Amino acid sequence: MITVSALVAGFYLIVSLGMYFLGRNRLLDKLFSLMAIVSLLIFSGIISYAIFSIISNETVFMTSIHSLFLNPFFLVSGGYLLFFGLYRLIVDFLSY
Repeated sequence: MITVSALVAGFYLIVSLGMYFLGRNRLLDKLFSLMAIVSLLIFSGIISYAIFSIISNETVFMTSIHSLFLNPFFLVSGGYLLFFGLYRLIVDFLSY
């Protein structure tokens, strides 16, 4: 029986392979890279703000930082970085 994690991994692989075939177009490759830069800035900004607010409020508990996972911008930007990272690994692997 196929587990949910296998289906999720297959989904990530299929989307990243689709990005590989679309990324053969130079304009789309640059667009993917630009989206990764913006996603990284959003992702790191949200993490930095959350850590700063926890330290400044002196509420250093393990449950305090987990509210970070409720932020949809954090989830979307982190998810795109996963797709982009796998896409770049596929590009590098297939270029040899």
